[in-house]
Amino acid sequence: MSHRLIRKLAYGAVLSEEDRAGLMHMIRHTRAVEARHSLVREGESIPRVLVMLDGWACRSKLLASGHRLITDLILPGDISHVQSNLLGYADYSVTTLTAGVVAEINPAEIPGALERWPGLARAVRWSTLQTDSLLRQALINNGRRLAAPRIAHLICEVRARLQAVDEPVKRGFDWPLTQDDLADVTGMTPVHANRSLRVLRDNGLILLDRRRMHVPDSDRLAAYCEFRPDYLHHAHAPSNPVR
Repeated sequence: MSHRLIRKLAYGAVLSEEDRAGLMHMIRHTRAVEARHSLVREGESIPRVLVMLDGWACRSKLLASGHRLITDLILPGDISHVQSNLLGYADYSVTTLTAGVVAEINPAEIPGALERWPGLARAVRWSTLQTDSLLRQALINNGRRLAAPRIAHLICEVRARLQAVDEPVKRGFDWPLTQDDLADVTGMTPVHANRSLRVLRDNGLILLDRRRMHVPDSDRLAAYCEFRPDYLHHAHAPSNPVR
């Protein structure tokens, strides 16, 4: 499962054999996790950095009213903020959306590892900057796009991110988001999110069946929501991809 992480980081830097070996050493502690399981609770200390090797998770904030906002999705190959331990505590929660496998990195190991393996250091910095870019795009998406294009843009983004780590998407891909999840990640009510999803279905832009998302014409869906993947920074294919 580590191939997804290597594939993603290879967009940010050329990874030597030593870099890859160092990365494998850093993610040596792994564990299986169940769906809808809390990995980090808002307000608790952060004793580790998490890497999603398999499965989906999300970062979220909970308001006093009980309403939740999902700030971003964590997909296979994604790393939680490497320097978040500097804050002393988590200002967000991390919850799995599916069963999967996570690696846990001791933050104390990171400075020495990044100094020892410069290619890995560059790749990790790139990953952090990409996460920032995703968050900026989410602000634009939720703040300025209409409801149906907003959901379409999210689907395009997820599809592109999965494809970038060699997850098959042409014949559909897993879509574990419930109606409430979709509402929380797009800043809508569940009813509004469901109606907007139906608009995409009725227009033949997507097919969603049994938690599987299929995009019959990715170019048409991208045009509908003005999706431009430049903010994902996948313009340059990995020079040493994993096969």
